[in-house]
This record gives sequence, C-alpha cells and structure tokens, in this order.
Amino acid sequence: MLEELESHSLVVVLAPSKRADRRDWDHIRVCADVPPRWYRRLCGHHPSSRGVRRGKFDTCVRRQNILRVLRRLAEGKPSKSKYVEDLSAVARKIEATPF
Repeated sequence: MLEELESHSLVVVLAPSKRADRRDWDHIRVCADVPPRWYRRLCGHHPSSRGVRRGKFDTCVRRQNILRVLRRLAEGKPSKSKYVEDLSAVARKIEATPF
C-alpha cells in the first residue's frame, strides 16, 4: 500500500481542447494519474468540516499523514493515528482478494 500510494498521486495536465470551434489557446484539464482506489475511498470516509468547495468533495485526510502511518506500520511500530483501523481493514481486504 505504501509503495502504491507513493508511486501514484493526482496529476492533472492541460491538453488541447477537442471542440470544433476551438482556438489555439483552448485547453482542458485531464487526469494523467490518479491515487489508488483504496486511498480515494478512505478520503471519502473522512469528509472535512469545511464542506464542498466549487462542487468538489473536500476531505480531512492528508496524504503525508497517511504515508507517515503506513511507514510506521511497515516498520512494525505502533501508531495512535485515527486512520490505523481503516488502513488495517483496507490491507486485510487487499490481502484477501485473489489476483
């Protein structure tokens, strides 16, 4: 999980628009890479109290906090993070799914 989260993050790039009436400077935002599905679900389970901004979902989960917890767990060290139970459940689910 740690390696997967470190290697995949949200990357948004500008691409030329495909509209017929487009101008040379017309571009759209396109996702080039997205975080792992389990991470997106984890973010969805922990909404922020700030609410919705510009129609986008906001979360209180911070990537660096999750990476720190995953590193501690990978080293066999205990963690008092509120995300430990959720991360453990995700790890058990990933482990149980056949390839």
